[in-house]
Amino acid sequence: MATKVEEKETKAPEEEEKKKHLAKVVKSTCDQNVLDHCLDIIDRYKIKDSSPTFCKRLKDSLDSNFNKEWNVFIGGHFSGMCGFVENTYMELMLNDNMRMVIFQSYSPDKR
Repeated sequence: MATKVEEKETKAPEEEEKKKHLAKVVKSTCDQNVLDHCLDIIDRYKIKDSSPTFCKRLKDSLDSNFNKEWNVFIGGHFSGMCGFVENTYMELMLNDNMRMVIFQSYSPDKR
């Protein structure tokens, strides 16, 4: 009597589904490690609305892990103009109606 072998479809690691995050990336020039760090913290704290406490928490985490002078803004409607260090800008969307803008400012002495 022949034994039936069940075949399982396996996916190569690059074909596996990407982890779904609470925030969607709108634009990013950041290193992937910085972007992943931010997305993981947003998921960990389940951020769904504007929170000054969370902005400070994320800024402090970025400052301690990726040098100083990070800026974090969350809101639905704001405008402004500023400079930032090249390849440190990201814009994320929360709940399809709120933007999170994160970037690093220039400082001659980042200790």
